[in-house]
Amino acid sequence: MRPRRAAHVMLFVLLPVADLVAAGLATSDNFLVLTASLASPQQDSQYAEAVLFNAESLRKEIAREWLGEELPPSVGKTTVNVAFSDQRDAGLTWAKDDPRRQRHMLYLTTSPEKALGSTLAHEMVHVVFATRFPHPNGVAAWLEEGIASKYDDPDRQATRDQILSWAAKTGNWPRLETVLDAQLIPATEKEMYAVAASLTDFFLARGDKTTLIAFGLSGRKRGWDRALREHYPFGDVQELQLAWQAWVRESRAAATR
Repeated sequence: MRPRRAAHVMLFVLLPVADLVAAGLATSDNFLVLTASLASPQQDSQYAEAVLFNAESLRKEIAREWLGEELPPSVGKTTVNVAFSDQRDAGLTWAKDDPRRQRHMLYLTTSPEKALGSTLAHEMVHVVFATRFPHPNGVAAWLEEGIASKYDDPDRQATRDQILSWAAKTGNWPRLETVLDAQLIPATEKEMYAVAASLTDFFLARGDKTTLIAFGLSGRKRGWDRALREHYPFGDVQELQLAWQAWVRESRAAATR
């Protein structure tokens, strides 16, 4: 999840404080990793190094896949704070949005495994996109979350599939306009995440990643009707709504054959 600027004051008091009591520490040109304690100091240090290694690998992989090239070293420096929890699986990327701030801040509260895997990967999408398209010129929230959702664990993917299957079965479709215009998609809004992930796949089935990102930038600045006409064969959001619904129905039907 990546918060927009309007939410920062409220979020600040809720952020974990792993950076104040870190047991494991690892650094590179791109990251400062601070982790809570697992066991011995040696294990804590090894774990922080493992998070750093995976963060560096994901930074390269995601940038290559979605931007066509790696980010330059030390551009978009990020502090990664890891707190452990058996009950929660949550991430938050607070992108640098002020010249006085020197780093992006990434917070993970999750299991040791997911802090090395899917939850870290999801948040690293936000880091990469915040670095390539810095505030206030980022892509639309739904698209960034839709791309990040591709790196989520199977349980989250299954929940989104269930939501879309229910919409196709009952005809209770979410309004795309609401999702397209959202400045922030809260982690609790599972339906919005399902739509964001589905729309991302819908557009990728009709064009490449470069076109999709250009659409996500243009729509946020110039309006979605105009961006659709520029990048895809749809006249407006209502036409998109109908085409997307038909695509979801067909996809669900094909999955059950």
